[in-house]
Amino acid sequence: LDFHDPKNPFQVPGNIPASVRATQILALLVAIFYEDDFRKGIEGLISGMPSQFRAHDDIARINRKNWNFVHTLRIFAGGFVLVASFMLLVQSNSVFDVLLNFLGISFVSNLDELAFSLCEAGYFGYTFQKSSKKIINAEFKHDCHQLDDCLSRMGLTDCRVAKYGHSVLLNIALAAMMAGYLYLTIQQLSGAFITETIRVEFGDEIVPFLGIFNGCYKKSSKRYGNRVAYTQIGFEEEGGMFAYCADVDGHPSWTFSSGANRDPCKGWHVMSGETDTYELYEAGKENWYTPTNAHVEFIQISKIKDSHTECGRGMFERLKGSCGKLEPVGALSVMSKFKSDFYEKLEWNSSALGDYLDESHSHPIYVHGHDEGNHTDFDIILF
Repeated sequence: LDFHDPKNPFQVPGNIPASVRATQILALLVAIFYEDDFRKGIEGLISGMPSQFRAHDDIARINRKNWNFVHTLRIFAGGFVLVASFMLLVQSNSVFDVLLNFLGISFVSNLDELAFSLCEAGYFGYTFQKSSKKIINAEFKHDCHQLDDCLSRMGLTDCRVAKYGHSVLLNIALAAMMAGYLYLTIQQLSGAFITETIRVEFGDEIVPFLGIFNGCYKKSSKRYGNRVAYTQIGFEEEGGMFAYCADVDGHPSWTFSSGANRDPCKGWHVMSGETDTYELYEAGKENWYTPTNAHVEFIQISKIKDSHTECGRGMFERLKGSCGKLEPVGALSVMSKFKSDFYEKLEWNSSALGDYLDESHSHPIYVHGHDEGNHTDFDIILF
């Protein structure tokens, strides 16, 4: 669980392939019937205290209160296992993960059965073996004409309630789990769990101009290959865009393109290696290539949890405490000659820029020569 992410505290994947979804549904169906404690706990409560039983004196002294308490505990124990199974299954994004998580939960939930079997076999000593055999040898029988008090108080006088009530309750639990799964599926298909904002850092060793597209990208309304596209914040129409294409040079990949009239599946600048991931930041872990198949040396794609502080006006907080003036030591030949040697920090109203700030705005900008009467000749130092 990640409660720092209020939109997706259960860390449900943005979306999953159909094969994974089918495996999850099958695993949920198996889980609720496979969970022995939950199922037998319901059966014990519904059928009530047995009217006839043959057992050792220690067990024969059991009363209705003890009987109901034990089976209630079994329901809670089995319910916790089902909740854990549900959460692990919906967090899985591959068939292998689904099977691995299901196997892990099954192993843990059956440790008590293993311990009991070892006691019966005498691995933990004679005392435990003797006690376990008392339980195994106990025989219980329900008289159909004597209903449990709780059923009588509810006005249920038909023996079929005790016979089929457990099946009804188990199917209600199954329906609740499937309803929760259906809700999460609808949210996934709508893109609710897809990362909202990401930060991208390009290296400029192979494609020099890619560096100008560094910054924040947000989830857009556009879709390609059944996946949302990400557009550059502040330049949604003509800036950079990441999109997923089902066939790029013969395999599915994420691509990066720019420009107003772009086709991300044809006029792209770089593309990822073959991948079927729905999350762009996961594609950042793959190798990326140019149209000439040159390997892009550096690309970093990371999630952003607070877009306001990392991409919006909150970035102005970084400017606090920066120097008001700079005096460069030495000068480049392209620098203009001014009376003053100082570069002054440029000040502006942050609200005039709206919610968008690029990397240049998030760092101090120093200007030289703007106060010497010549407003067409400036030197600017910026990030």
